[in-house]
Amino acid sequence: MVWIRMGSHTSCSPIPSPPVSWGTLGLLYIRQLPHHN
Repeated sequence: MVWIRMGSHTSCSPIPSPPVSWGTLGLLYIRQLPHHN
């Protein structure tokens, strides 16, 4: 899962976020990257 890759941020985050939210943020973050020209 995507949120596992951001484990350090998840542990430091005081706000409990469900895996679904982290997955969505991960997908949005990946789409922001210049991966596809």
